[in-house]
Amino acid sequence: MNQPVKSLQLSSTTITIIIHIIISLLAPFSWGQSDNQSDIEIDSIPEPARAYVTAVAVKNLDALVACFHGNAIIIEVNRRIEGIGEIRRWAENEVIGGNLEVLELTTRPKGVTMLVKFTPEGWSNGFRAYYRFDFKDKKIIKADLQYAD
Repeated sequence: MNQPVKSLQLSSTTITIIIHIIISLLAPFSWGQSDNQSDIEIDSIPEPARAYVTAVAVKNLDALVACFHGNAIIIEVNRRIEGIGEIRRWAENEVIGGNLEVLELTTRPKGVTMLVKFTPEGWSNGFRAYYRFDFKDKKIIKADLQYAD
C-alpha cells in the first residue's frame, strides 16, 4: 500500500541558512568569476548583508525579503522604498535575476558598507555602487544604495 507523501515546511531563516551553506560549498567554483575578480570571501560579509548577497546569488526572493526588518527603508539613489511590501516589489522587479559581486567591504559597529558591481538581468554590463546597510535586530533596517562612478 502506498504511503502518503508528507510535505516539508521550512522557515525563511532556515531556507536562508541552507542557501548560505550551498553558496559556501560552491564558492571556490563560482565566487568572483567576473573580470574584476574580488578577494572578498562570502564568509567575511557580516549577517544580514551576507544573507542579502546570497539571496541575490541564488535568485531567492523570499530569502532576500527576509533580510529586511519589518520597518526597513531603502534609499536607491533618490528613490525611497518603505516597508516589506514595497521592498518585495522592488526586489522582484529590479534585483532578483541580477548578478551582485562584492568588490570592497567595510564593517561598522551596526552595519556594513560594500562597494559592489551589480548587473541587472538582461544587461551585458553592470554598474558599481556603494551599498550601505544599517542593522537592527539582526536584519537590515536601512539600505542606502548609491552609484559609485
